[in-house]
Amino acid sequence: MKNSNYKSLLVAVVILLIIVGSIYLSKRDKNQIVNTEKTKIGVILPMTGAAASLSEDIQKSLKLYDLESKNIKLVLHDDQCAGKGALSAYNLLKNQGIKIYIVACSGSIIALAPVVKEDHNVILTGFGGAIDIRKTGDEVIRFIPDGLTIAEGMIGVIKSEPNKKYALFTEQQDYSQSVADMIQKEVGNQILLRESYKADDSDFRAQITKIKNAKANSVIFVPVAEPSSEKIYKQMKELGLQTEILGDVNVCDRKVQPKDFGYHGTCFATVLETDGYKKYLENYKMNYNSEPIYPFYNAIMYDVLTIVDNLLGSVGKVDNDEVDNIKNEILNGVKGRITDYQFTPDGEVVSGDYLKRVDF
Repeated sequence: MKNSNYKSLLVAVVILLIIVGSIYLSKRDKNQIVNTEKTKIGVILPMTGAAASLSEDIQKSLKLYDLESKNIKLVLHDDQCAGKGALSAYNLLKNQGIKIYIVACSGSIIALAPVVKEDHNVILTGFGGAIDIRKTGDEVIRFIPDGLTIAEGMIGVIKSEPNKKYALFTEQQDYSQSVADMIQKEVGNQILLRESYKADDSDFRAQITKIKNAKANSVIFVPVAEPSSEKIYKQMKELGLQTEILGDVNVCDRKVQPKDFGYHGTCFATVLETDGYKKYLENYKMNYNSEPIYPFYNAIMYDVLTIVDNLLGSVGKVDNDEVDNIKNEILNGVKGRITDYQFTPDGEVVSGDYLKRVDF
C-alpha cells in the first residue's frame, strides 16, 4: 500500500515538473521570438525619375549594411524625389507600423516633416541638404552639413574679391536652389545672372551661351545629380567658356571634376579621415568593384543605419516612447563606425570640421 502511494506521488511530481518545464520553455521560446524580431525601418528614395542615380548609389550602401544588420529590416519605397511621392510612400510604410524613416531628398523631407511630427515619428537623413530643413524640429535629424554651411563658405570666397562678377548655374533641386538663394541674398550685387537646369537635361548650351555672353569672371556651379555634371563641363569647353569655377561639395567630391577639362577655381570638399571611413570605402570597392559616386554622404547614410541598429537592440516593435528615447540618445551625441556626431537641440549636426576649401 505504501509502495503504491509512493509511486502515485512520484508520478504526480514528474507530471508537475513536465507541466512547469513546458510552460517555462514555451515562455522562453516566445521571448526569443520577440527578441530576435527585426524592427522595420522605412527608406524613402528616388528609385525612379531624374534623380534615380542618387538612389542607386545609396542603395548599394544600404545593402552593405543590410548584410550584417542585427536588429533592423529596411523597407524601401520610391518617391521620385518629390513631395507628393514621398507622402504616398510614407503612408504605405506607416500602415506597416513603421516609426523610423530614412529619407534622402530635401523636398521629400520638407513635405513629410509636419505629418511625421504629428504621428510622433522621426526622419533621419545623411543626404538632404536644403536650408529650409532647418525650419523643422527634432522630428528631422540631419547627420550632414547643410546648404547654409556650404553657402557660407562660398559667400566668404565671393566677398574676399568684391570686384569679381559671377554667374549662378544650379540644378533645379531643393538643396542647390537653397544654396543659390542664400548666395543671391548675401552677395547679389556681384551676381550678373542666374541660370538653372533639370537633372535629366542633356543639352545645356542655351544656359552656357547666356553665361558666356554675360562676361562673368567666375561661374558658381551647384549640381546634384552626377551624370549631368560631366556633360556640362564638356559643353562649357566646346562653347569656349573661359572662366573660373566656384563649386560646392558636389563639384569637389565627384570623380569627374572641372580641372579634368582645364578649368581652375575653388570648391569645398567634404572631409573624413577616420579609420572607419577608410574601411567603409574598402568594403564598398570590394563588394561593387567601384567607388561610390557620393562617398561622404553614402558613408554617413551607412553610419546612420549602424547607429539606429545599436540603439534599437532587440526592441521589435517601436512605440512613441521608444522614438523619444532614440531621438534623445542621438541628440545627446552618438558614436558611429565612420565618425562621431554632435547635434543642436533641433536636430542639426555640428559640422564645422567636415568641410575644407580646395583650390584647383
